Amino acid sequence: MLGFFAIIVPLAVAVAVAAYILFPWIVRNRLRRLFVREARRSPCVCLTFDDGPDPQVTPQVLDVLASANVRATFFLVARKAVQHPEIVAGIRQAGHEIGEHGFRHAHPWRTWSPAAWSEHVRARNALRAMVGEQQELAFRPPFGKLNLLTWLYTRRFQKRVVFWTLDPRDYEQTDPERLADDLLERMRPGAVVLLHDGNAKTLHETPVLVGALQRLVRSPKAREFEFATVSEALSMPALRPPRQQPDCR
Repeated sequence: MLGFFAIIVPLAVAVAVAAYILFPWIVRNRLRRLFVREARRSPCVCLTFDDGPDPQVTPQVLDVLASANVRATFFLVARKAVQHPEIVAGIRQAGHEIGEHGFRHAHPWRTWSPAAWSEHVRARNALRAMVGEQQELAFRPPFGKLNLLTWLYTRRFQKRVVFWTLDPRDYEQTDPERLADDLLERMRPGAVVLLHDGNAKTLHETPVLVGALQRLVRSPKAREFEFATVSEALSMPALRPPRQQPDCR
């Protein structure tokens, strides 16, 4: 009997892990390939910001974007959004797009049922109540990963899963000029750029993101690009206040 359990228990654990992580990992990779393929067909560049809102960083980001009339997409951690509703309102009033990024930014592979499901349902309910949207907000999974329940969540609420095509790893940078130059060198039409306005470890110690954005939007090369929200660039339903819609396609 002990020998039977010695075989069946590890086998059951392996099957459970495969169902919870491996299958969604395969699905995630396919979704990402499809997303990158679609994004690269767009002539627009999308700046996207994760992990906010942050009371010190996000308002500065909004000011820089406003100075260049650039619209972007902010994937908000709902717990922070609830703590700073005035910043969420500012994002909306500036004409930017808001998307979901979990309630606590929990890692999908370290979050098990039922917490994995409630993590995103709570985020969905909180953000929809704050922004007053009837349509579903776009969804960027924390860490860009899915588990079984996260995938089922996207299916249940028909979420558009948004990844990225360009990751400058801004949270590791210490030089704003170097970050901006790296972005300008690598950006092409169809780029969806991953940035972070809520990573306190990097962003509060040095003004890396804000300084890089200032250099980026003021660069002559940036004028070659048409910046847009993700929904504009990929012909998704508009998830922001009505405003002039650029012809990005």
